[in-house]
Amino acid sequence: MTLKCKNIKFSVNLKQNLELSMLNCEIFEKHICFIIKNTFGVFTIYKHNKKKIHITGVKSRENIFKTFYFIKNKLNSSIASFKIDNSMFSCKQKMGLNRKMFKNTLTTLNHLYTTQIKYEIFPAVVLRPQPHLKIKGHPTILFFETGSYVFLGGTNIYEINDARAFIVSLINKCVK
Repeated sequence: MTLKCKNIKFSVNLKQNLELSMLNCEIFEKHICFIIKNTFGVFTIYKHNKKKIHITGVKSRENIFKTFYFIKNKLNSSIASFKIDNSMFSCKQKMGLNRKMFKNTLTTLNHLYTTQIKYEIFPAVVLRPQPHLKIKGHPTILFFETGSYVFLGGTNIYEINDARAFIVSLINKCVK
């Protein structure tokens, strides 16, 4: 059961405005922003705020550090702060879950999640965290009867780890 990082989106606040004319990398100019594509992420700098860079497409912790190195050494800028805005992790598996036990277990979770089950529309259960968890950066969970799951929107790695521990315990209760 390997949890794979599919995307981390974060933003970096710089200490000073980014001087795009001084950069020696390929920059694509769009109507409202500039885009720098790199092997470990895509950097978006909006024209109205050149002190902030939005980075997406990052798939590992190492690539986050490569991003910081790129900003410091290639973009010649100092980072004032950064914030994880969004993430997506997934785990694909094929195991049979007892549907009755699965539904019964989900009904006991209303203090943690609101659940939405509409198999005729979407083949997964959507587990949305209650506000007290969402504030802390807990992800929304798509949970499939095969035991596969996807975490969406988590902004705190500790909360993502807690969500994973929760899902693993749920799977262990519902295995046929």
